[in-house]
Amino acid sequence: MARAMLCAAASVAALASVAIAGEEDAWPELATPTGIVAGSALDFSQMRPTGNGRAGELGRVIATNGHFAFERRPERAVRFFGVNTVGDMNTPTRDAAERFAEYAARVGYNALRIHHHDDEITRTSPDGTTLDLAAMDKLDALCRAAIDKGLYLTTDLFVSRRHIPYRECGIDKDGFMGIGEFKSLVQFHEGVSGNFMAFARNFLLHRNIYTGKTYAEEPALAFISLVNEGALTGFAREEFLREGACAKAWREWLERRKFDDINRDIPLDAPGGNSRDARAFRLFLAESEMRFVNRMKGFLRDELGCHALITDMNGVHHPEESQLARQLAFDYVDEHFYVGGPWFYGGGWNVPSRSRLAHHNHAKEIETLARRVVFHRVMGKPFVASEFNYPSPDDWRAAGGMIVGALSAAQDWDGLWRFAWSHGKDGLEDISRKGMYYMDVVSDPMMLASERAIASLFLRGDKKPFKEQEAIGISKRRVAKLSASDNGYDDASTTVAWEARTGSALGDADAKPEGKRGGNSSGDGEIKIDPERGTFIVLTLGTCGGFGPKEATIKAGALAAHLKDDAVIWVAALDGKEISKSKRMLLSHLTDVRQTGMVFKEMGIHGRDLLDWGHLPLRVRPAVAEVRLGVAADRYEVYALSWDGTRICRIDSKYDKVKGVLSFVASVRQAKTPAPVNLYEIVSVQNK
Repeated sequence: MARAMLCAAASVAALASVAIAGEEDAWPELATPTGIVAGSALDFSQMRPTGNGRAGELGRVIATNGHFAFERRPERAVRFFGVNTVGDMNTPTRDAAERFAEYAARVGYNALRIHHHDDEITRTSPDGTTLDLAAMDKLDALCRAAIDKGLYLTTDLFVSRRHIPYRECGIDKDGFMGIGEFKSLVQFHEGVSGNFMAFARNFLLHRNIYTGKTYAEEPALAFISLVNEGALTGFAREEFLREGACAKAWREWLERRKFDDINRDIPLDAPGGNSRDARAFRLFLAESEMRFVNRMKGFLRDELGCHALITDMNGVHHPEESQLARQLAFDYVDEHFYVGGPWFYGGGWNVPSRSRLAHHNHAKEIETLARRVVFHRVMGKPFVASEFNYPSPDDWRAAGGMIVGALSAAQDWDGLWRFAWSHGKDGLEDISRKGMYYMDVVSDPMMLASERAIASLFLRGDKKPFKEQEAIGISKRRVAKLSASDNGYDDASTTVAWEARTGSALGDADAKPEGKRGGNSSGDGEIKIDPERGTFIVLTLGTCGGFGPKEATIKAGALAAHLKDDAVIWVAALDGKEISKSKRMLLSHLTDVRQTGMVFKEMGIHGRDLLDWGHLPLRVRPAVAEVRLGVAADRYEVYALSWDGTRICRIDSKYDKVKGVLSFVASVRQAKTPAPVNLYEIVSVQNK
């Protein structure tokens, strides 16, 4: 999780003095969903391009032609969509692991990121690297369950081990090394890098008794990042002065490169400044990263026999020099991005916190998303985001699935992992009693429902990639000479992200993408963004819809919806056909979910502060939308669905034979049921 989200400056006492209660007491109650019925309209396991077989049965994942593919099917590119498991969620009971894997597959995930697991499995270790076999048994069971349900695995070899004695790394100091300390030293200090390799050896050569394979042998372990959020370009100068290892390496690098005009001290504006000294230091960091990755590739592959694809530097600030390492040393590129909060006032992950998207015109935030991520891609290499989120309690988080699904598919990315399913075992073992928490998908029905838009648009590929490509050019010669550039890498227009595949490309000359889009439509006309009206629309043959404010009309291909209230609305064919010809469809009408008794401080256009999470039960914001759907035949029925996919009741609908339009009213409050309704199954009579 990105460090930038963990701080904000304000008076906590001042927040409490203006607290106001939320309005959610008037919203209908919703029991926390705990699973999905097999074969229901919410079971998206059939949309996965990897199928419902066991992960790894087509051999290892390889990188070829700029995308991922399987060893035994190299001619066909494959995408991955998954979720993060965090902390002790990685060590659940076996029954909970089985239930989770089944639930995850039905959401539509075909991948799983094992995250913040390394401290869980080494807490009893005297050296910070020896595995706790009881904890590993539980992690092994989780991985086996995931693999059996077709979930491919990724992980980082260092995330948050907190029990590494300084002396085990050759540092004459009592106590345990901090996470940031480890990350800042691992490339420069042999004792720290030795500890890193010792853990990697123990973990990857551990044999999972449930699969019979070591993790190094396991073909379902497809991707490995070396150090989570460890890009040195995101560290402060003070962090490079620890133990003197980095400063020594910096001076030696300057001697080798014969940069006599560069100050031998680490520059004061490192690593974000634009002085010649700072540019030299960033180039030094990039070359250090390349050496580190290439060294670890040799260690993992030659010594441990692990042939998973390797990356590093996910999720922090990436100046253009970073792209040298990403292009020249990595098998694929990994990034993290978040839209909205949280920002924390009192430290830690707790209230009071700032939610920055509350009440915003979210259509205007879309360029912010693009700016944070698109140019960090390296053209010609697979690109993934192993962490992303539109977190709770932002009002428009239900729109995140449509936006991320559309952007990632149009850009032809290769993998997405939501952060996170849960930050604890309660997200597996006692879901019905788990409360909402900033990033947790399992206890936020709106976030969970938005995953299906990603499964449809990105994983199934309903949104086709942009045909044109327009990338930022980075001159390798200029970077090597420490010269500044105006190629726009740091501030390039992001309109290009909605009209052409983009990223960065190393070459002989700089190039700046300008973007050509006129009006509010994407390059292929399948995405329409209107910041003035506050609407976002996606119209493909298999999935279409959008979001907008009260009284907006969403016209998206076969779907037209007049929103009586702020909402996200979209429809997806469930049988792989065009919507107009589909025999079975899912319509999602998403608003907002809060807990009973949540307390906010309203901040107007600048966001909103959460002062108290309140308590269960969940409550859904009421909303109404008039839905019109162009379909080929008149014999359709519309069913209100529960959150596990069970049909609750049939909803009244009408069909205009002349216009070929099926119409009905989507309302959170339906007269035929006391349960709130956000999901609808539309099915032909012949296909009931």
